[in-house]
Amino acid sequence: MKLLAGRITLAGSILASAASLTFADDLSGYVELSAASLSETNEIQGLPPFRSDTSSYRSRVNFLWTRRILPNFQAQAGAFYERFDDSIEQLGFDQESERTRLRPYVRLTVRSPWLLGEIGWDRNEETARTDDLARLRLTRDTFLATAGWYPVELPSARLELSRIEDRDGDRLFEDRTESAIRFTSDYTPVESTRLYYRGALEEVEDRIEGTDLRTTSHNGQVIFSDTYFDSRWELGGSWNTTHRQTEIEAAGTGEVVLPVLPVGGFFALDDTPDEGILDPAPLVADGNTLVGTAINLGLVPPAGDDRPRNFGLDLGIARDVNLLRVWVDRDLPFEIASTFAWEVWTSDDARFWFQAAVIPLAPFGPFDNRFELRFPGVMSRYVKVVVRPLAPTVPDAISYPAILVTEVEPFSAQPANDFQQTVSDTRNLAHASSRFRILERPGLYYETTYSLVTSTRGTTSWTLSNGISTRHQFDRVWGVAARVSREDGLDQDRDRTAYVYSAAVTANPFETLRNSLILSGYVDETGGVRTENRGVVFNTTALVYEGVDLNFLAGTSYTTTADGFANDAVLLGAGATLIPHRTVTVTLRYDDRDATISTEGVPDRQDRTRSGEASVAYNPVPAVYFFASRRKDERTTELDRTTDQFACSWSPFPGGALQVSVSYNEAHFSDLSDTTKSFVPFVRWNINPRSYFEIAYQALTRESDLARLEDDIVTATLRIGF
Repeated sequence: MKLLAGRITLAGSILASAASLTFADDLSGYVELSAASLSETNEIQGLPPFRSDTSSYRSRVNFLWTRRILPNFQAQAGAFYERFDDSIEQLGFDQESERTRLRPYVRLTVRSPWLLGEIGWDRNEETARTDDLARLRLTRDTFLATAGWYPVELPSARLELSRIEDRDGDRLFEDRTESAIRFTSDYTPVESTRLYYRGALEEVEDRIEGTDLRTTSHNGQVIFSDTYFDSRWELGGSWNTTHRQTEIEAAGTGEVVLPVLPVGGFFALDDTPDEGILDPAPLVADGNTLVGTAINLGLVPPAGDDRPRNFGLDLGIARDVNLLRVWVDRDLPFEIASTFAWEVWTSDDARFWFQAAVIPLAPFGPFDNRFELRFPGVMSRYVKVVVRPLAPTVPDAISYPAILVTEVEPFSAQPANDFQQTVSDTRNLAHASSRFRILERPGLYYETTYSLVTSTRGTTSWTLSNGISTRHQFDRVWGVAARVSREDGLDQDRDRTAYVYSAAVTANPFETLRNSLILSGYVDETGGVRTENRGVVFNTTALVYEGVDLNFLAGTSYTTTADGFANDAVLLGAGATLIPHRTVTVTLRYDDRDATISTEGVPDRQDRTRSGEASVAYNPVPAVYFFASRRKDERTTELDRTTDQFACSWSPFPGGALQVSVSYNEAHFSDLSDTTKSFVPFVRWNINPRSYFEIAYQALTRESDLARLEDDIVTATLRIGF
């Protein structure tokens, strides 16, 4: 570790430079210095205690210079520099490491309402060194040029040229170039119709693995939606065609990674990943790796939902997948990224799931904010990832309350051989819908939908649905809705016929009392195999009076699957939210699912899941918060589990220049005899709107019958903004 005097000199010079730069009107940024100390004690039954001490120093400099040279012409230049110096003492040995990140960039932009022109360059350089070993340097240079034309009432045009160069210092382990030309056009000739085209020429040359991939892709979309006959007839449709051709030249080493095109995404919070339909989440598969979705892997607050995150993809048809890339919206250090354990599940119907792989550690980065999940190949239409959010016992977890998933990308990775090959795939997605109102009152509709998914590298699936639906409100209390349809189609080259039905009765005698009875089901025959599902659910919600909110659910369901299993289940659920005083909230919840699973020639099996939870939140004044809960889970196939949680916090000066907070969290899990505790006092002084000084202490403990882990962390940070 460098001498303290040297550090003080370095810090002083950085601060002096920052102070002088504040006189530049077009310049903004900050200088940040921080230090942290971590002491960890690990006691495992039958082994001597293990202790390690880590000291870490970090310096950051970030600046941005912006100058508007002309009304439509702007120049930007900036850089971000970060340096970590760490020292670890354990088992009588000392280890020192050094890491740096340098990210300079330059951008020139011309922008008007109908014209866009931009050129830019940025570099991402990371170095790492441990003790006296050789320094590892990874560098990425990105060159980007964009020209766009956006006329009114005419097709838009956007052309992008990019080049990315990745390399290590001596080009021994990383030497890779990506070049691309992309063109997009968007046109709305009339209000009801939208036309879209995207074409790309991409080349990826990996000189270390000896592979060269040249890809040509075209995507065209037509989207239509309109109404006719005084809105009596609603008509809509879309056509989405993607053609991708990849020319592969391989020298016999490494691998070739081929993308698989998804048609949709989904997401749910669920602690029973083997069963359940997930909610649609189109942003998971929209091709945008920068914008976050609602899927948060960050630290959950005390009263938050810490159930596993289930999210994944609909591939349209069964496809071969053995690699998933999960993108997030921020960079993560190894100490955070390495704490996530991943599971991969597959399904043919998006209802019943089977575990395909468990991945205890997935690589992250270095240049891209993504996890790479590799697993044995699966052939399935639906693929999902199951992962728990960041645990509170992870050191510095409080700095990561939000880690948002932005995209999930599926791939098929294949070994590279000495060959030249061309791989092409054309995928068509078509959807058409028609809804014709036969009667105004009661509402009676004839509905037709058609969907098609084809791929030259897979099978073809299409569905034609014809149905009748009705909806009528007799008076302010009683209402009914019903629908019945027949579906014909082809599923993975197998003939399919299905009958789908649903009916609902609603009774809302008061604004504070709402009741519904819903019947739904289907009978499906695909390739000579019959499956069936039917269910009835009664649901009621009641606001007895202000501060007392009750709900109750009762239902039954019966399902037969293609593999001959039958699942007959009864569901009960009840909950209450009580607010006896504006400072107190009491939540009660009970759920019971009792299922009988049967198949021919095998004794019936009972699968019962019961859970009950009670929680109390007390907020006597804005600066003080208490929370306590107990949850009991019983499942036939797993050990019973009781979870007790307690949390409290105190923040006496919210919104002031001096901010103080103290928080405590404790959780106990009976099935593992596991107890986690965290105590975090924190002080922050906002020197001015851009500058602050903060110091925090974290005491983290995780204890079970077999082991005890203690972490004591002290951090201090000074940021000077300009």
